[in-house]
Amino acid sequence: MSKSRKELEVENEMLKRVGYGANLTKIIIALIQYGALAFVFYCLSDTAKSLAGLNTVASFDVPFMNGVLGAIFGGGGIVYGHQQNKSRKNTVERLQKRIQDLEKQLDPNCSTSGLTSRGETHPEDM
Repeated sequence: MSKSRKELEVENEMLKRVGYGANLTKIIIALIQYGALAFVFYCLSDTAKSLAGLNTVASFDVPFMNGVLGAIFGGGGIVYGHQQNKSRKNTVERLQKRIQDLEKQLDPNCSTSGLTSRGETHPEDM
């Protein structure tokens, strides 16, 4: 049963509104994130101005903070990479059955590659 032109126009308009709402949400989230980052730098600049020209211990804390920030970003990169790898394997596992069925339709005599359902090398091959 196909939809009438009026129903399609209404559905199209609704989808546009949903798309506008999703894009507006993304913009608001980005503004909040970058606004918070700008505020942090603003606060840090006030601190740096108040310490300018003074002989303080603050100069020794900068290398320590570089190490801490490096560890945070390095650890964050490792966690991000692990999550992306896990997500990719989950996607492969979810789509694997459909792909196998399509391959069997094209060539029923084709042999498998021996990969696991998550796209990894078979444990016996390691």
